Amino acid sequence: MRRRSALGLIGAAPMWAQRALAQSSNRILRVGLVSSTNPRSAPQYAAIDQRLAELGYIEGQNLTLEFILLHGDVERYREAMDELVRRRVDIIIAFGQERALKAAIAATTAIPIVMVALDYDPLALGYATSLARPTVISQVFTFSRSNLQPSAFSS
Repeated sequence: MRRRSALGLIGAAPMWAQRALAQSSNRILRVGLVSSTNPRSAPQYAAIDQRLAELGYIEGQNLTLEFILLHGDVERYREAMDELVRRRVDIIIAFGQERALKAAIAATTAIPIVMVALDYDPLALGYATSLARPTVISQVFTFSRSNLQPSAFSS
């Protein structure tokens, strides 16, 4: 199910990639991602790479993925998100824990944040009002979580 969530997230890539690259068509898209425990080779990241490739974004050609691994030290989420801002990424993917999203929101108000909520309900916590029509709340684009109730997807 997590792979499906990641693929759903990347299904929205044209929207956020278009916004990030609006200034220049030959610019490299820089996507930032922080992981608490999973290495870059984990299946969910392979799914992200695959979907981006299907959309024409190839790492090393027109895509750079700035990946920071915390090695289990979740207290470093904010520091890692600040580092992504310093690296001038175009988009931040807040993958997994709510603390990743909170750290991303605290680090920037200018960079779009794509949320993949795996251990919390973005509807119940107010990050989104509907998953049928994802909304922008403080530059946060919200997408599906694998164990939300079907009613969350109705309008």
